[in-house]
Amino acid sequence: MTTLLLVAAPPASSAMWGDVIRRFAHHGLRARAIELWDPVPSDPSVDGLCQRLIEEIETTSDDVVLVAHGTALPIARAAAARVPVAGLVLTNGPIDELDPATRTLARLARSPRALGATLLQPGAWNRWLASSAGMRRTVVNPYVMDRDTVVALTAPYTGSAEHRETAARFLRDLRQLTPPNAPQTDRTLLVWGDEDPLYPPSLCDRARAVIPGVDVQEVPGGQHFHPVERPWYIADVIGEWLAGERST
Repeated sequence: MTTLLLVAAPPASSAMWGDVIRRFAHHGLRARAIELWDPVPSDPSVDGLCQRLIEEIETTSDDVVLVAHGTALPIARAAAARVPVAGLVLTNGPIDELDPATRTLARLARSPRALGATLLQPGAWNRWLASSAGMRRTVVNPYVMDRDTVVALTAPYTGSAEHRETAARFLRDLRQLTPPNAPQTDRTLLVWGDEDPLYPPSLCDRARAVIPGVDVQEVPGGQHFHPVERPWYIADVIGEWLAGERST
């Protein structure tokens, strides 16, 4: 039996996977989201969160397929490089470098003054995330990212000063992105929104150079948060890939 473990990282929490998981049931797949920020991690570095994810993998009795989005890609790739998994699915995130917006946040997280004026100020931070300049720019239909949705997705990182400081520490570490070793699996799938300005589909070619045996399925017209906007499509692509019905 196979269990899919789905992970996310700032700015969106594992809540982004809710509709995807419900659709997996249509394919007879067992899936659950892993919230790496609950409880608040003592070590929010990529390596620390990788160790936390490895514990989840090793305590799961089924074969595990890891599914990761956005800034969770380095965490999932590091975990899959250290322990065997039945498969690895990556969607729109850093392959070998961060997107410009995340690099900016990582720089802000390095400066105590800038940190106090932005990431640790919940009012300003939440307003920006919910604005047309924030997470609404990451979907085709901006109404998908209404204020309530943004709050639900970002609560694990913005809900308290401790959460915000932990997210900032993660961003500080993430700026030193180190490509991990090849994953311990012969099945890797990239499900990539082909209109993502943050992580364009050209990254799939770069992924082929560093990850052996990669399959690629583009999401036509998909923006960065296509798992939130088109969850059934994403679940169907992954389900068919696992069933051996689709490989491109």
